[in-house]
Amino acid sequence: MNAYQIGNTFNTIELSTKVKLHPRQMTYDYKEHLRHNLEQKVVGRCNNDGMITNVIKLLEHKSNLVVREDFSGASEFDVTYLSLVCVPIINTVSVLIIESIFYDYNDFLIRASNGFVTCVLAVLSNSGTLRVDNGEIFIKGRDKALKNGDFVKVFIINKRIEAGDTSMGIIGNLIDIATTEEISLYYQGSMKPKISEHIETNVQFNEDDDYSNV
Repeated sequence: MNAYQIGNTFNTIELSTKVKLHPRQMTYDYKEHLRHNLEQKVVGRCNNDGMITNVIKLLEHKSNLVVREDFSGASEFDVTYLSLVCVPIINTVSVLIIESIFYDYNDFLIRASNGFVTCVLAVLSNSGTLRVDNGEIFIKGRDKALKNGDFVKVFIINKRIEAGDTSMGIIGNLIDIATTEEISLYYQGSMKPKISEHIETNVQFNEDDDYSNV
């Protein structure tokens, strides 16, 4: 199993998007409002690469004219920012925790996750490494049946990410049980997207925002 590389799913990436600033927010601390509006728009949502989990800092912002179509008088800013993005990497291994094991579609299925990444593994598709005995699932060569709470290593063969979604999935093959060291290094657990402290009444964003390049 040492031939497989365990990937670090978090990367620091520079991104850009457009952010609205409303008239009541155009005060001496407008940068704080701008960051808060940015976080509300992008944090916890996917772009084409992965899920944005944190806005580390604003790098640049340029004000445009007031948006004519917006009768609130909001001004639109072109914002460049540094972000922490959860990016599942194809052809690497991720450490996931088993959340549930169930039988459906004439197959035993294992649902597992790591932070923002989820995966459903079918035993029939993993017949090279898994076997079923008396209704329990075993990794071939191991005597202990898999159960909820076990940490496993999954080789990522594809990923399912839709811009604007609040979750993402991977398609992969279960290859082995994760070691204690691997769990410590590569399991992020029940992380939540990070948004700075609330500074005023939340600004509502349109559902049709384009998240493909956020």
